Amino acid sequence: MRAPISLTVRGELLLRRPIETGRPAYIAAASGLVRCGDWFYVVADDELHLGVFPAGRFRPGSVRRLLPGRLPRRAATRKEAKPDFEALASWPSSPAYPFGALLILGSGSRRGRARGAIVGLTPTGRLARAAPRALDVSSLYRALARELGVLNVEGAVIQRDALWLFQRGNDRRGANAMVELDLAAVRASLARGGVAPEAVRSIRKIELGNERGVPYTFTDACALPDGRLLALAVAEDTRDAFADGATLGACLCQFDHHNRIAAMTPLSAPAKPEGVAVWSAGHAFEDTVLAFVTDADDPDVPARLMTARGDAFPGRGRC
Repeated sequence: MRAPISLTVRGELLLRRPIETGRPAYIAAASGLVRCGDWFYVVADDELHLGVFPAGRFRPGSVRRLLPGRLPRRAATRKEAKPDFEALASWPSSPAYPFGALLILGSGSRRGRARGAIVGLTPTGRLARAAPRALDVSSLYRALARELGVLNVEGAVIQRDALWLFQRGNDRRGANAMVELDLAAVRASLARGGVAPEAVRSIRKIELGNERGVPYTFTDACALPDGRLLALAVAEDTRDAFADGATLGACLCQFDHHNRIAAMTPLSAPAKPEGVAVWSAGHAFEDTVLAFVTDADDPDVPARLMTARGDAFPGRGRC
């Protein structure tokens, strides 16, 4: 196996003030990442808020509430109650969101995790003043669970006329998969507050190999400027889609223009990488800078932002 690519730590995801009084002022369980202009946004799987950070000069950020309510403080009950926001995607402009939006989706791995939100952007990539709109994606998730077993949606990305969902198969009853949704159908059903099952075009199950017998499973995805997809995958030693486990390895999956995996490159990170995005685009992949965020599965450990240049990744090969 080739040596892992080391990711450069840019800093911790600190906040100017705690989300709630008495809690630490940082995001811990970062699970999705998008950059829009001079800002980058992070969803955490144990919060009801979206993290908002300046990208130009790294410094503490703020949050925007996505859903009403309050989560329990105790770790076990918080895990049961959280919406488990895992997927964050940049939504294209539309009549409802002329400057684009951010689409946030829960994992669907438990009851109560089939919720989402969409929040508009301004021309400069900042969040619009209008409150986020809550979404109910339970009907879509029920349909996907019938095909995939235990559902665990970890990534979402727009590619041309499709919204791709990346299913993490870290459960013996589930499977890694890429779910293709018709973008026009999704846009129409979002106007009604959800996503209809009829938007599904295709479901493709994918094997990613394993690390010491523990399978690699998707944790996020993004699109390069030329339309090719990238996905994060980790080998997490866990028995199901609910419990956390030790991370035995992490990889960046590079897809070709036909959405077939062309390369899988191992990564070296201080904690489990759960989010990936294009930080700055170059004329070629080699000139592009990628960004990653981590989830240490420990509320006492702040998430970190890391970067790596595209020229660090080989064109082909497997972990």
